[in-house]
Amino acid sequence: ADRYSEADAPFAGFLTKPVTPRQLIASILSARHGDSRALPVPGYKLGQRLQGLRLLVVEDNALNRQVARELLIGEGAEVSLAEGGLQGVELALGSEPPFDAILMDIQMPDIDGLEATRRIRQQSGQPTQPIIAMTANASNSDRDSCLAAGMNDHVGKPIDIEKLVAVIRTWCGLDDAAASDPQPPGKVEGAEAILKRFGGNLNLLRSMLVLLPDELNKQLTQLEAHRQARDLPAMLKDLHTLKGTSGTMGAMELSARFAELERRFAQTPDSAYGDDDWLSELKQSLQESHARLQAMFAIPTEPASPAPPTTTGLWTQEVEALKVQLDTGNLAALETVQALAAHAPQHLDSLFDALRQAVTSLDFERAKRLLQDLQHSAIGD
Repeated sequence: ADRYSEADAPFAGFLTKPVTPRQLIASILSARHGDSRALPVPGYKLGQRLQGLRLLVVEDNALNRQVARELLIGEGAEVSLAEGGLQGVELALGSEPPFDAILMDIQMPDIDGLEATRRIRQQSGQPTQPIIAMTANASNSDRDSCLAAGMNDHVGKPIDIEKLVAVIRTWCGLDDAAASDPQPPGKVEGAEAILKRFGGNLNLLRSMLVLLPDELNKQLTQLEAHRQARDLPAMLKDLHTLKGTSGTMGAMELSARFAELERRFAQTPDSAYGDDDWLSELKQSLQESHARLQAMFAIPTEPASPAPPTTTGLWTQEVEALKVQLDTGNLAALETVQALAAHAPQHLDSLFDALRQAVTSLDFERAKRLLQDLQHSAIGD
């Protein structure tokens, strides 16, 4: 049967790639010993952004239910599970007090999430209870169907915990206090959450923030060139990369703007070629976001000491280390590629710049191909 209790779940834990060595070791220790011997990561604690919320997850797939449950509990929520639409309606209507929010799968074998939502809305007397769709489909028609059935919002599958937490907090009113206060431009994610994504490695995070403006400005210049050439597929790819890069660094407002433009241009291509005010707005937002992140992590303003020269042997060893990190999805690759930059062979500058951009954008598959080209070029010389 497609059904597991918590104790019988087919996995002992889960990791989200890219994975840091500390996260991997912590997960292995926890899985082997069945306790909390995982290594502490300095600088942050487990997320508690959903502390105090009671959530219902309606999902027919046992694995997806368990993953959602663990992610949400890890953020401090109390989670109830329903294995299908009918059970979801029953639990939703029978809960007192009502759940703070319901996460609803769309495709289920008994009744789908749309019908389950309609029944909850008709019978519960809770028209404002947040019901959030979980769906692998993200088309406009799918979104419209969710809203027409009485849902408030939708998130994609597989679950992105950062996006899911943001949506839940918004609809449960947890961000109301912050929203009511004047927010400085360039809004960014909390320091704890950003540092957690980098495995607690403050030096790595700071080094990436130093490179952030040049990297994003380079990508924005590329976007502008593709706009001039009216190359919509390339523009959408650029926006997707910019969204991921800025999101990884914690520039929430900037990342959301890239995402909004990606959706708008995909839906109405002509809007990409009208006025170019959005380009100047993006550049301004980048400056503001970076200034806030710099202040948040107290990045030194004095120039860093130049890296000492290295031998060809050390260069080769570091390239091999980078290859392993890319193969394993290890975020330490961000630090390694920056260390290599100081002493990359000058005749390989163009190849290395492309490699560094791919790693910084977390496009590890492309980075592996570029690293292979770099190694072949070096051997050829």
